[in-house]
Amino acid sequence: MTMVFARPLGLVSALMMRSALMRRIGVAMALVAAALVLASSVVGSLSLANSQAAERDLGEFEFGAQLPVALTPGSAIPRVDMTATASAVLVSSGDLRVTEQPQTRAAFIETNWQANPLPLRYQLVSGRWPRSAGEVATSAPVGASVHVLGDVAVQVVGEVVDRYDRHGFTIAAAPGTWSSWHVADLSTRFPNTLATATYLWIGDRDAGLDALALVAAKHGMSAASARGQMSGLLLERDQYLATDKATAAKRFPLVLGLPVAIVPLLAGVICGGLAARWSRRVAKQLQQIGVPDRLTVSARMLATLAATSAGVLTGCVVAAGAGLAVRPALDAAANQPLAPFAIGWGDMILVLAGSLVGTSIGMLSSGLVKVAKAVRFGARPRRVAAGIAALSLVSQFPGPDDGIAMTVTYSLFAMTVALLSPDVLTLLIESTKRRGMATQLGAAMLNPRQGFVAALLAPLTLVISLSGGAIAITAGSLAAANAQLTASIPPGFAVLRTLDASKPVPSSIRSRFEEVTGLSNPIVSWGAGIEDLPRGFDGEPRLFSSLADIERWLGHPLTTQQATALESGALGLFAPAEGKVAISPVEGRWVDLEPVQIDAPKEWAANYGGILLEPAVSRLRLKKVNEEIIYSSVSADQQISVADAAARLGIEPGYIVFNKLPVPYSLPDSFRWALAALCVVAAGLMVILVTGQARAMRPQLGALKAIGVPQSWIAQVLGFQVALVCLTSGVLAGGVVVGGNLILWAATPDALVPRPDPLSLVVVAAVTVVGALAGMGSGLMTLRSSERSVF
Repeated sequence: MTMVFARPLGLVSALMMRSALMRRIGVAMALVAAALVLASSVVGSLSLANSQAAERDLGEFEFGAQLPVALTPGSAIPRVDMTATASAVLVSSGDLRVTEQPQTRAAFIETNWQANPLPLRYQLVSGRWPRSAGEVATSAPVGASVHVLGDVAVQVVGEVVDRYDRHGFTIAAAPGTWSSWHVADLSTRFPNTLATATYLWIGDRDAGLDALALVAAKHGMSAASARGQMSGLLLERDQYLATDKATAAKRFPLVLGLPVAIVPLLAGVICGGLAARWSRRVAKQLQQIGVPDRLTVSARMLATLAATSAGVLTGCVVAAGAGLAVRPALDAAANQPLAPFAIGWGDMILVLAGSLVGTSIGMLSSGLVKVAKAVRFGARPRRVAAGIAALSLVSQFPGPDDGIAMTVTYSLFAMTVALLSPDVLTLLIESTKRRGMATQLGAAMLNPRQGFVAALLAPLTLVISLSGGAIAITAGSLAAANAQLTASIPPGFAVLRTLDASKPVPSSIRSRFEEVTGLSNPIVSWGAGIEDLPRGFDGEPRLFSSLADIERWLGHPLTTQQATALESGALGLFAPAEGKVAISPVEGRWVDLEPVQIDAPKEWAANYGGILLEPAVSRLRLKKVNEEIIYSSVSADQQISVADAAARLGIEPGYIVFNKLPVPYSLPDSFRWALAALCVVAAGLMVILVTGQARAMRPQLGALKAIGVPQSWIAQVLGFQVALVCLTSGVLAGGVVVGGNLILWAATPDALVPRPDPLSLVVVAAVTVVGALAGMGSGLMTLRSSERSVF
């Protein structure tokens, strides 16, 4: 009996597979799968594999440890006697400045380049490797020689590339170069320019650490302390390779994690609903030729699952090919090598499983009961689910405190609104029944299909909400972080500061600085040297010699009350304070000071804890530390001279502070690719839904056309229905973006801005418009078609 049933089942399924709808389902699922798998593949390609991280840090060696000894220029590199199969030493400094390019930080690396311990990281582009002390190869053409540490000349003999920092500036030096740099007044001009030595070896782990600890003991550290410090930071090849690389979905849960898990399920629900509605019309014709309903239902299920599987598998193959095709472009733009190409089997299986489950749910929920019953049957559990999501949302408060919690909170809010979206559509249908003939007819034609539309509207609203929300939350977090960035000092100021807290700015540096910049008549201030500060202080208070200096520093005069308070020994604060402020000028001794609020430029307020008038608090015996020589009324031309002064004077850049904003935070390229893929998926689902809705109306619209109703009037009916579905999902998704952003901002005001990024709403609007236009186009093309075939 089973064999007898199996053959007709195969024939009917094959017949259904030839239909245009099944082809569209296959294409739709292929697009969804391709977008998600490609996004995951691209994001994964932009993060290093564990083997590459080991290659970058260890080359072919097994272990690597940094000797906890700071090396000043001219210092001898400690020699370590290792009983190892192979070993190498790397001398590195991450903040060396080239005099010819004063604003560029150079990464200095010194080793025996003839043996090149990191051959896959550092590669020679032209010229030769440096061999003798004083020879270097640079990562950008800079001429036959360059100067470092002010006036120390080095000979450039080649061009090198650091494959793991392609956009940086690298100086690869021959052995002995760092030790050969004997700089006059080194401790004054470059007190903080230091290097470290990293030792790589193959052999016994503990023997290598013991040898390094003995060397550290000769430089003032205890061997046990040095060994413990190096053990905690030891680089081990086995640990690199044993750690699993975080998947793209785990790195970006809102943009890739949730979509990879949810979007195929929702797309399957949509396609399953379309197939179920189509098969009910087909079943009448099949029944007339003797095909039983049971066979039709089974054939429909088999055909739809086959079309879904074929589409997903095709999409995965396309994604793999596209992932290979875009790698050259990604590699050209990336700052480091791409990870080896790998097929994301886990993502593919998740997409396929979600698609098949969603398709089954869509067919079972739409095909086994009548539409009117489906509306009544589905409303109660759907509203219960919305209530559960809302209660879960409330449980997230008093506030999500990390990115994962924010993702969960936003997703719960989006899910609550999406589950209630069919109720909103019902209210809209009822409210538009009496507004014009076309509108009335459109509402009347749409009303019997509320169950069908309801099954598709909720997942569609959720996907659009996720795409807009991913942009809103990410951009809002970046905006909040960037809003907190401030320059070190206000515009119109320049600061010459000491690099040794206990010593003043060297007089030779001050005089030369004023000579090259033309600045004079500075304000001198000191840190108060307070041992303990109250909680909430952003920095130590500054000591000033006079009220006039304080007023110049603030940029405005003090009020009589403020001046009197400071002269009486009060602590000037940049924010309101309740009661006296307790400070500890000496450990174990606390003093209460009266506070007085003073308005200060935001840059000073962000970096200093307050101000004190030094003569008024002399009784406290405060230690003067961290001297700063502050120049006011600095012109634009003088600002340029200040910015170049470190290179011209041959001193460490840390001596000089000028008004310059920190580099703002930005999205990584991999995140942008993931966002783009999510938007494509959202638009694709909107197109699938609206196209299916338009085609489902073909019999009614065709009947209107047959009785002579004008094409323009039919287009109005179609336009109303398409607009109602699209606007419901689009407006609700926009509300989720705005409301979700406000909820997260209210819970974590420092982590987000209250207004969502306009791009998030643009994406929601664009997806809605694309879906509406696609639906209108599909419906009008259907009306023009003379095809009357059942399939």
